[in-house]
Amino acid sequence: TNRVQMRRRPTLTPVNIESELAKADTQKAERHQKESVLLSPNGDYFPLWSTSPQDLAIGGIGVEMYFVFLKQMIFLFSILSIIVLPCIITNAQGGQLSNRQKSTIFEITTLANKVSMPLKVTSAAEGDQKLKDSQSAATITIVCDLVFSITFVILSLVFMIYNEYRIRSSEDKILRTSLFAIEIHNLPVAGIKEKEVEGFLESKFGPVAECVFARELGETLHLYETVAQLETEVRKEEVRCELQGVLSSKELAKWKMRKEQAEKKLILSTPDLQKLDEFNIVRGYAIFNSIPDKVKCMNEGKGACSSTGMMEFRGKTLTITQPNEPIDIHWENLQVALCGKVVRSIFSVIITIALLIVSFLAIYTASYYSGMLPTDDDCIAYAEVKDSDIPSSANDKLKNYCFCAGLGISAASNSPYKSACSAYVKQYYMSIIIEVVSMVAVAVINTLMKLAFIYIAKFQRFVSITDEELSKFVKLFVSTVLNMVLLILMINLNFQSNEFFKGIHDFFPGGEYLFSGKYTDIGRNWYTAIGKSMVTLMCVQIFWPQLMDVIFWVPFKYIWRKLRAKTAVLQIDLDSYYEGTTFELWDRYAAILANVFFVLAFSSGLPLLIPLLLFFFILRYWIDKILLLRFYKRPISYGPSISNRALEILPFAILMHLVICIFAFTSSDIFPLTIEKQQAQVLGQQQEVYRAKEKKVSERFKSNTAIPSLTFLIISFAILVAWLIIYAIIARFLKNRRAKVDSELSTKLFTREKEQMHINQIVSYKIHANHDYRLALFEMRRLYEEYHKALNKKQQQEALASQTERVELKGQVIS
Repeated sequence: TNRVQMRRRPTLTPVNIESELAKADTQKAERHQKESVLLSPNGDYFPLWSTSPQDLAIGGIGVEMYFVFLKQMIFLFSILSIIVLPCIITNAQGGQLSNRQKSTIFEITTLANKVSMPLKVTSAAEGDQKLKDSQSAATITIVCDLVFSITFVILSLVFMIYNEYRIRSSEDKILRTSLFAIEIHNLPVAGIKEKEVEGFLESKFGPVAECVFARELGETLHLYETVAQLETEVRKEEVRCELQGVLSSKELAKWKMRKEQAEKKLILSTPDLQKLDEFNIVRGYAIFNSIPDKVKCMNEGKGACSSTGMMEFRGKTLTITQPNEPIDIHWENLQVALCGKVVRSIFSVIITIALLIVSFLAIYTASYYSGMLPTDDDCIAYAEVKDSDIPSSANDKLKNYCFCAGLGISAASNSPYKSACSAYVKQYYMSIIIEVVSMVAVAVINTLMKLAFIYIAKFQRFVSITDEELSKFVKLFVSTVLNMVLLILMINLNFQSNEFFKGIHDFFPGGEYLFSGKYTDIGRNWYTAIGKSMVTLMCVQIFWPQLMDVIFWVPFKYIWRKLRAKTAVLQIDLDSYYEGTTFELWDRYAAILANVFFVLAFSSGLPLLIPLLLFFFILRYWIDKILLLRFYKRPISYGPSISNRALEILPFAILMHLVICIFAFTSSDIFPLTIEKQQAQVLGQQQEVYRAKEKKVSERFKSNTAIPSLTFLIISFAILVAWLIIYAIIARFLKNRRAKVDSELSTKLFTREKEQMHINQIVSYKIHANHDYRLALFEMRRLYEEYHKALNKKQQQEALASQTERVELKGQVIS
């Protein structure tokens, strides 16, 4: 489904250039600022509170479905927050963490604080009781997670069906140019006229309102756009000089020089300047006057029917396809070959990998500094250190850190321990600073990825804007998920004892840094150290985009507007200062889905992430809604393609959740199966303690805590695979239903509806109809006329010189 033009502000063109280059007027700029945002049909602002997503459909069905999607996520995670509430409460009441680990609510509510087997139990009876308490707590956790997973899958699929039905219903109410149009492939590249193809189609199917050819413009169009932009700057500067009462300026000379250089580059690259209709034909577009005629042509021109010869034209078999909307076409990219697209795709992969490596280094730095502090396992031998036994950090760093950590950061920072624990306190605060900086660095890297993917998508030369938006969305989503989930596991978990990962370490350069972290399991120490970092990262992801919009961009734009308004000379400059920024959907969907995958991946052990994500969706909904209605420029009308793709991806987040769930719920130090007697060093003496017995891999998958998640993982995978088939059937049903609705539109005539359709969209496949290309085409015509005028003048001068030479030669012969 494509994008439709919705009262888009025109590019500066010869038609409106004089009004745009008028003297700056603040009242006109304020009026322009109001007109540039999304307004209600009566021309007023939408109310902030009562405006519904359905009201926002005036900005395109994609905008409507984005806010519907946010409301669905708020509903979904409200229910999931209620479901995980018992887990949060039982975790908080577990009392399993030591005093030094209970620094914030983040640690207290993790699975690490769940009732379990302590690190040091000296009585078998106490060990058996702790084991029973742990199994009881495990039952509550597993039941909560199973209900959580089932609810997520069911509601995700329900949302998908509902949105598909809503999209189809909305589309059936809108007449679009593409409903009447066809796209024609395999035309001769030259030597034919539009009227010839139009007559061919009319003779077979019915009246044709328009038939146009798309030309092989490519890089030439970009060169003309550059010249056009520079010509605009020259004219702007000329008017500015006129209004200021001067003949010239340095800026005018600079723009004129750049324009001359661009024109020389254009002439050198295309020595014989051409008119638009002299370029080779890439494909054609035809708009029938009625939908039934268009449908008849579509059926005739595709599949086996095309081999009957009914669509033979000039010895070529034409292929007919459904076109994109006129606004959805990149005209300059129509002739890009498959080989070029492959090269550009490889380049985009290389850039993505480079950015992920930088992100890897940032997270690795955070884990390194976090690892400088001791864990409970490190400090078990120093569990009963007394004040008189405190060594300095220079003598026994681990013993000093363990004692100070047991005191807690508040007591360690004050007398009488301030001097002895100064090194620990310094390292503690340094680890927090590095951790926060690294998490912010990850968010910044994700922002840089977004900017990189914008340029990469343009470099890939997609034919349609919809495909370009989808490409950016998928790339950013996948990169962010890898950045936030996979890299965290690769850096912090240690699988060196596994033969498979040993092979990876030996095969890849730098492989020794992958899965060679400090933690051999997703256990208690992992949650208190890495889990806290992940909650911090989630908080950054929640507030970073909103803070950038509300605290930085909006005030910055307001201040910039006030400062520049005093110096603006032309209306076009002042209007640009009063305009808001662009409202884009692809990056928002990517951020939302990445956060969902991140939260679901680790929510089994960090249930507090669920209400945090709920808060993110509430914040995202209201900030986007307010800024869209008061600050952002009126968006180009997005179609529902990205919304559909997001809903197709969403249910698969549960698979990642269940895989990590199996490892989290089978950790020996959280949910042990049995206990065993061990010898441990305590203050330099051997002592018998009862501790959880380590589970083998086979035992973990067979344990009672793993079977429910493993079973539902298999069931979920089967459901989602089956759903791909079921969803295709439902989509076909809705498509057939839509065909019946379309039959009700069979009496609609394009020529009759064109004027009404023109209010909200482009109703022609002529490239001139798209305002983004008008100025470039105007420059193409101007330079062509100037070039051929100069060429004709030169030819006339050469002919006159040749004639004079012949006359002189004749006179010499006579004499």
